[in-house]
Order: sequence, then C-alpha cells, then structure tokens
Amino acid sequence: MTEHSTAEAERPAVPNAMTGSAGARHRAAGTAVALATVVNIAVAVLAHHFPYGDVMNHLARYVLMERFWFGAPPPGIVVHLTPTAYIGVDLVGVALVHLFGPHAALRILTAIALALLPAGMYALISVTAPPRREWALVGALLGFNWFLIQGMINYAIGVGIVLFWFAWWWPRRAVPSWPVRILLSIAAVGLLLIHLTTPLIALVVIWVDYALGLLPQGELPTNLRHRLFRSELVTCVTITAVVGVAWGVVLTSPGGANLVESFEFRGASMKLLELGAPFFSFSLLQAGIMAALYGICLMAFLYINRARLRLDTFTASAIVFLVLFLVFPQGSKVGGAMDIRWLLPAWLLPFCMTAREPSDAPRPWLRQALLAACVLNALVIWHYTRSADRLLADFDVALEHVPPDTRLLAIISDHQPHPRVDPYAQYAFWHIIRNRGQVAGLWSYTGARDGDALLSYFRHFVVLHHLYLPAARWGTADFSPLDWQRVNHDYDYIIQAGTDERVDAILSAHATPSFRDGAMTVYKVSGSR
Repeated sequence: MTEHSTAEAERPAVPNAMTGSAGARHRAAGTAVALATVVNIAVAVLAHHFPYGDVMNHLARYVLMERFWFGAPPPGIVVHLTPTAYIGVDLVGVALVHLFGPHAALRILTAIALALLPAGMYALISVTAPPRREWALVGALLGFNWFLIQGMINYAIGVGIVLFWFAWWWPRRAVPSWPVRILLSIAAVGLLLIHLTTPLIALVVIWVDYALGLLPQGELPTNLRHRLFRSELVTCVTITAVVGVAWGVVLTSPGGANLVESFEFRGASMKLLELGAPFFSFSLLQAGIMAALYGICLMAFLYINRARLRLDTFTASAIVFLVLFLVFPQGSKVGGAMDIRWLLPAWLLPFCMTAREPSDAPRPWLRQALLAACVLNALVIWHYTRSADRLLADFDVALEHVPPDTRLLAIISDHQPHPRVDPYAQYAFWHIIRNRGQVAGLWSYTGARDGDALLSYFRHFVVLHHLYLPAARWGTADFSPLDWQRVNHDYDYIIQAGTDERVDAILSAHATPSFRDGAMTVYKVSGSR
C-alpha cells in the first residue's frame, strides 16, 4: 500500500488532547528522550577528551578565526566572511570560543550535536505519528555515531537540524503558499551553510514524497494530470532551484579544487561491511553491541507496527538512501566518507513512519526498554572514553614541554589497534589552541600543502603559507624519506605519539629528544630558532 501525499490524507487520526492518557503518554515519552539525551551529554562532558579526530581541526579553526577578528591576527591566516558549507557552524564556534573559551566551546558544540538528533526525531515523529514519540529514543541511541565520535561536528549537527526541517516541512508541503515555500527554501539554504550533505538529504526526501504521490491511490483510477501538477510539485521545484543556486554560489571558487575529481569506489565486500559504519567507532565489540541494540529496536518497531507497515515517505526515503550509499563513491581528493553519509538518515527515518490510525494501547515497558538500551550504549562508550583519556592525558603532558609560539610537527607512530577512531589523530592542534603555536595540516591533508587547490567550501578560512607536511600515515604505513631540509626550515619541535623503533631512529638521527615519557617523545629540531 502506498502513501497519499496530500496534507489531508497524511493527517494522523490520533487523539490531539494533551490531557488524560494521551497527554500523559506524550509527557512520558518526552521525559524518556530527555533523560537519554542527558545521559549521553554527561558521558561526553565527563570524558576529559571527547570527541576525537576532526573536531580538533575545527576547534583550532574557530580559535584562529576568533583571534583574527577579536585579537592579534595569526600569521599566515586570512578569514573572509563569505558563504561556504562550513561557515554556519564556524560562526557559532567562534562566538562560543569568544564567550566561553575553547574547552567550553567544544563541550557545548558536542552537547548540541548529541541533543539535536533525538530532539529532531521527536519533533518529526510528533507530526507524523504522535503516539510513537518514544521511538525518538533511537535518535539518542545513535547519538554516539561514528561521525560524531570521529569529530565530524558539522555533519552531526546538520543531520539533527535537517530532522527539524522535515518536522516543519511535513505539515506544510501541500500548502499552496509562496511565503511558506520561500521560508522552506531559505531554511534549506541554511542547511547548506552547515554541511554540503544536509540539503541533499532534504531534497531526496521531498522528491520521494512527491514521487509517491504520483502512484494511484486505492482501486479507483485517478487523473494523472492532477497527480503530476499539484502544489507539492511547485514546492519541490522551488526548494530545489533555490538550493541549486546556493550550491553554485557556495562551490564557486576560481582555481579551486574540483569536487568530483578522482572519485574512488569501494568494492562490493567493503560496501557490505560499511553498512554498519555509523555504529563502528572503537572496536568490533563496541560496534556489535550498538548494532545489536539498534537491530533489536528495529525488529521491535516492525513487529509492534506490523499491521500498519507501508511504503510511506520516510520508509521509502530510507531505501533510497541505502541505494545512494551503494552507488556513491567512497571519496575523492577533496573529501572522504562520501557514501556512508547517506547511512545515518537511512537508519533513522524508518522510525518516523507516518500513522493514519490510532495506535494500540500504551506500552510503558517499551519506553523503558528503549531508554535502557540508550543507557547501556552510553556506558559502553564511556568505557572506551576512559582508555582514550589515558592516552591523551600523556599527550597533554608532552605538549607542556613544547614552548609557546613555536612550530610543531606531529608524527603518529602508534601501532595499537584503533579500528576507526584514533585518539591521537589531529590532537596536536591543541598546540595552536593553548600555546598559540603553529601545526601543519589544518585541512586534514587536503588542501594543506603549498600548491594545493583552494577548497571552495572552506574558502572563508585561508592558510597563506603551509608548513611542510609528510605523507598521510607517515610513521605507521608510510616510511618514505622525509624532506629534512624542509623540516629544519619549517619547524622548531617534533612530537611523536607511539613507540615505533624505526620512526624513533629516523627522528633521533635528525633531531634531539628533549622529553620522553612512555609513548610520547618531544624532539627539538636541529637549527630551530
């Protein structure tokens, strides 16, 4: 059975009263979602170092932008107030750094990302199937997804906000009002200023909704012309056109990097494995627990709603997102993980399936079970953050032995198993944040060398002169000769995270160890200032 796409047909036939049993169930679901969100935020805030990876790069950028506008401009950095796909979160990050400092800014942004996913699902389910609000707890369960833990803060925030966009769009999509269409389009452009993927997620869903409306409803034939040319088409075309123009503006950069250059594709076996990418951050055990909890939630949802299952806008969109994951490239020269960005909405949207009829009697046990699953998953993540905290505490001690206002080369030579999230990765950017130093690779090895094309979606933040940067994964998988003439010219200190003897021998032959403790070593570069 397919879904009729008019607003009248999609209006859930459920009680609207906020008193009595319906109101109590609503409040109980909201309380459960709030509790799960608070538990997640507590884990993130109580961990001394969270999240990891890319977030250090982002935080360093916020700090440098804040200094450029409010303090002493950092050497070799230029900031332009121009529309790009990162400028939205960057401006929020700069404001938070200016008001509260970098440590608090990081925790606030992390808390926002953790809160937006369950809150966005709750808002969406409230307009698609109000009696099922407790399923927004799945958003809390997936709050600790790999994208957030790896530090992809823009994407994590963007997916949460696009859920709110859906909640606003859903009851208005068939309203023949130009002010509504323009506001929806402007909000979709706002998604573009957070992350390139988020407006694409919105466009997929609105066109799937329109396409489902083209299917005949019931047994009686309907007029094809009437199905084709209805107000939803005007809304979809308007939003798409406005977002398309904005995309052109955001991605226009004379001499910039080509977004579609050198696509790389995964093999079939890797595609199958990467279906679980949002769950897999620290270990196979952690991924298995999180995936199992999600799988139990999905099976429970399908069983409880087995009499009401149908192909509606959100279940069909989830299928489309899975198809996009299968056909999309893994990445290109200007970005990675392009295909797996479709998976998070694919795993979330089935729980937002619309309801036209009243649901069965309330199930308090279901709400309690979903909340328990969220708490269990949070405890598992907490266990792994403890291990990462110990590693990064040693890194902090080593950074204390690097003088302020110096140039630092970070080398990771750690062979401990970090399947997807390496706590050491990009952590050296704290030398910029705390010590006003310089560290290479502000764009994660993409656009981070002299001569690299300027990435158009980062062009609000320009590094004029790049420090020498070794090959990616030098010290673990790559041991090609370093350009020591450039190292001696560009750096004052080297910090080594890991105990690879080969790397230690190479560095010790050209630089002088000045601090060594466990897996951390600091070297003074020969001829440094």
